[in-house]
Amino acid sequence: MLGRMPRAMLPLLLMTCMQFACVDTASARTMQAHMARVTTAVAVLEDVHVHLDWPATATQGDLVLTAAKLDASDLGYHYRNVAWHCPLRRAGGHWRCDGNLRVDRSAPLRFAVDLGDTGSDAS
Repeated sequence: MLGRMPRAMLPLLLMTCMQFACVDTASARTMQAHMARVTTAVAVLEDVHVHLDWPATATQGDLVLTAAKLDASDLGYHYRNVAWHCPLRRAGGHWRCDGNLRVDRSAPLRFAVDLGDTGSDAS
């Protein structure tokens, strides 16, 4: 089921959520956000949680993003219990996160996102 998920859907969610993660690492150690609903051009996500732990002296943080429901009705996609866990790193003008993505009880897949000042990429 996860293999059919369009790669464009999660970067849209992540770009929304990463706005919360763009914090000064010297002053922030833990960040949590809950969004009841996130609406993008292609998908609607519900009960979205973002949790970022970034120790004061660390070069990376630990990002966990979950959504109870992800629907892209026009594309025919309906997912439940989406979870992504990855180390978040800042390098130059971009953020990079590469980790395991799970949908419901499926086997994990690698999912990586690179969000830059002028563009983004997902693989």
